[in-house]
Amino acid sequence: MLIHYLKIALRNLRKQKIYTLINILGLSIGLASCVLIILFVMEHLDFDAFHQNADRIYRVNYKGKLSADSDAYHIGATPPPVAKTLINEFPEVELATRIQPKGINLIRYQDKTFMEPDVIAVDSNFFKIFSFRLKKGNPAKVFSEPNAVIITEKMAAKYFGMQEPMGKILSFGDARTPYKVAGIAENPPYNSHFTFHMLTSISSEEQVKNFDWSWVYCSLTTYVQLKNGANPQNLEAKFPGMVRRHAGNTIGRLFNTTIEDFQKGGNSIELSLQPLQKIHLYSAGIGSGLGTHGDIKYLYIFSCVAFFILLLACVNFMNLSTARSAGRSKEVGVRKVLGSVKSQLIIQFLTESMVTCLIAMLFAIAMGEIFLLFFKDFLFDGLDTNLLNQNWLWLSLLLLIFVVGIIAGSYPAFYLSAFKPVEVLKGKLRMGMKSSLIRSTLVVFQFGISVCLIICTLFVFRQLTYLSQVNMGFDKENVLVLSNTDRLGNNMGAFKQTLLQLPQVQSASYSTNLPSAAIDSDLFEPEDAGTQEKILEFITADYDYLQTLNIHVKEGRSFSRDFPSDADEEEGAMLINESAAKLLGWENPIGKHLLSLRDGNNRKIIGVIKDFNFKSLHSPIAPLLILLAEQGDYMTVKVKPGETRKTLQAIEAQWKKQVDSAPFEYSFLDERINQQYQAEEKIGQIFTLFTSLAIFIACLGLFGLAAYTTEQRSKEIGIRKVLGASIWGVVHLLSKDFLKLVLIANLIAWPLAWYVMSRWLEDFAYQISLDAWVFILAGMMAIVTALLTVLYQAVKAAHTNPVESLRSE
Repeated sequence: MLIHYLKIALRNLRKQKIYTLINILGLSIGLASCVLIILFVMEHLDFDAFHQNADRIYRVNYKGKLSADSDAYHIGATPPPVAKTLINEFPEVELATRIQPKGINLIRYQDKTFMEPDVIAVDSNFFKIFSFRLKKGNPAKVFSEPNAVIITEKMAAKYFGMQEPMGKILSFGDARTPYKVAGIAENPPYNSHFTFHMLTSISSEEQVKNFDWSWVYCSLTTYVQLKNGANPQNLEAKFPGMVRRHAGNTIGRLFNTTIEDFQKGGNSIELSLQPLQKIHLYSAGIGSGLGTHGDIKYLYIFSCVAFFILLLACVNFMNLSTARSAGRSKEVGVRKVLGSVKSQLIIQFLTESMVTCLIAMLFAIAMGEIFLLFFKDFLFDGLDTNLLNQNWLWLSLLLLIFVVGIIAGSYPAFYLSAFKPVEVLKGKLRMGMKSSLIRSTLVVFQFGISVCLIICTLFVFRQLTYLSQVNMGFDKENVLVLSNTDRLGNNMGAFKQTLLQLPQVQSASYSTNLPSAAIDSDLFEPEDAGTQEKILEFITADYDYLQTLNIHVKEGRSFSRDFPSDADEEEGAMLINESAAKLLGWENPIGKHLLSLRDGNNRKIIGVIKDFNFKSLHSPIAPLLILLAEQGDYMTVKVKPGETRKTLQAIEAQWKKQVDSAPFEYSFLDERINQQYQAEEKIGQIFTLFTSLAIFIACLGLFGLAAYTTEQRSKEIGIRKVLGASIWGVVHLLSKDFLKLVLIANLIAWPLAWYVMSRWLEDFAYQISLDAWVFILAGMMAIVTALLTVLYQAVKAAHTNPVESLRSE
């Protein structure tokens, strides 16, 4: 019986080649899109699952509020004593380990010199918690000797080539501290929320020797592994007591009060546990953690897009099947007269649907593989993207074929099988309003989704364009950034003066931080009696920082060599921005002092600068201090536009004259800033891609319906032409009904798109307005697209000789 159903299904598919092609093409694109997005989502959901005890590993996060009028901070790091305290006081904690990023490291081996960014210091039990594999070396003893280093396979090939790395010596830093290679680790998997190139022992780091619970020392990322059966919520409930016991001395020293009074004033210090497998996707708003993270909301967006594209393909199938139902009504009538029951007809039509889905799935896999060849780096960014290597793929494909086959074929199957044979065979069957209404509803749905995607795409790109063009309060164009300038040592001043003599260089400045980079913070005590201490972010920069970035002074003056007191080590000068002045409540802050509770320096405010965006435009401008220092990790160089290559060559030549221990590394400030919006840019590109696919699928369905309508109304068109109807009159006749449906789709899509974009724009402190013209433009694009799709069939019908349509019955 099954073979019989399959033969009939294949015969009907061959008989209706155009409709079959449209269905298979639409379903193929829908299924391919769905499979690719499922791959993307599953890869991101699978982050950190490779660790053996991933379900029992948690990161300890540090959250607090240190003054009533300051924002709360939330970071994925803790003070050094937290790990040891957790082990000693809570039996639920089986293991605790700490990780400290070591920044960019100068590393030498023989005549090779590299700047390595992914070096981290770890506790000796690092490999007991995390399942990173060692190809060589004993994980239990690898850090038993001082100054041991573990390198990855990639680093082993980079430094030693085909030589045996074990036992070789690498020199770290300007001091050329020797580190012995004690192990070779496999390259960390792509789906780890943090990666590394080298591991050293954390015991030799000065930071870990401090037992202060202050946020100032929150540079370590702490992970714990709980015992089997331990409840993380119950453990978290004990953390407030631990904080009161151990953080009291720190609060007393910094605020001269008890921790109880500190908390009564609306302040807090809290610890919390974050499951390891949620770090990658649920770390929005949590700073200072290792690695870079994704965002779960984008997975929701992609999943919805995949669902709707697949649904559009199913709608096409249903639409075209019901449209062709009149043509198959006699088949149904004859088969019922010959004894077929309703259930057999339902099985027959569902079999046709399943066969169509199976063929479409084969094409979808081929499309997916081709798509990955061209868009792998753009969409998947290093993930394992070979479709045929996915263990879940085949089961998912079978499930998709079944679900899509049932959904796409259900209405046609139940609708066609319900025809009464007497009415069909007597020619009295009337399709009625019901079938037409359903088809119209499905067309509205298709174009409603398409218009919504068009609007979202337009607004995403408008927002990204706005972010790239908004005035950030400083000049980011033609600004070159040199990294690792601390390697210049005593040659910093000479190097800067040499660059200033180059005709292409207009200005240059050293600083510890850059706009868009991480900013340091400290607790500052204003000089006014009774004013509470404030957490303020700060950067250190030299005399030419404001000039180089074209930052304007609103009140007072900038740093100047004419005032030697500006550079005083204990009571030097500082600049504050307008937001800091507002936070401190000073109408005239010039001449007032702020005491740093970290280094004890009581600095004098000499100027108020206009607010500028030193962070991402996701956030509003925060209070900022600029402290004077004539050295830094970065140099910003304002260069003349044009001749970029020549300018870089000239600067690199001067670098090599001054530094023989570090390679020349540079970037452009505007590019560094734009990197902050890569996630949004990728969203825009993906929206564009899948919006195009959705529109194409909708147009396929519209094309099929137009062909069907033209076929059904061929005699009417012939009569109208005989009676004198013009070609454009016929085109108008066939187009107007479809255009009405597209207009209705616009009216439904506009409020939905407005809601979605309103929620998305909430993530930006600086955002565009949802202008009405964008909605109108998207609607016009949909109308024009639909009109062009229908136009081919309408013009073709209008040019048909009426004799041909009228002479056949």
